[in-house]
Amino acid sequence: MRSNQPPAVATWLLRQFGCSPRNDAILGDLMEQYRHGRSRRWYWRQTLTALIVGLLRGVWEEKARALVAIAIGGITLVLYNLMFAGPLLHFIEFESSPNLALAQYLFS
Repeated sequence: MRSNQPPAVATWLLRQFGCSPRNDAILGDLMEQYRHGRSRRWYWRQTLTALIVGLLRGVWEEKARALVAIAIGGITLVLYNLMFAGPLLHFIEFESSPNLALAQYLFS
């Protein structure tokens, strides 16, 4: 038998991350539709759609901040690769096959 309550995790996600200033009205409409016979799958699809639309709208409204965040993420990734991942991978490669690493070093 189907519960009269909508999926708790979907409802929590919508409450926490919202999709618009009218989040409570949207949440109420979704709950009402669910109680009138809509499926759990429908409720999840509507919740995820509302979250994605809200995210895209927020990014569109804050283009400069979104671009800065992407740029900082890219710079951080490059710095991490240069400072940590490269030396670590070199160390792992040397330790796993020291003869091959020595040959590569001598003949390169």
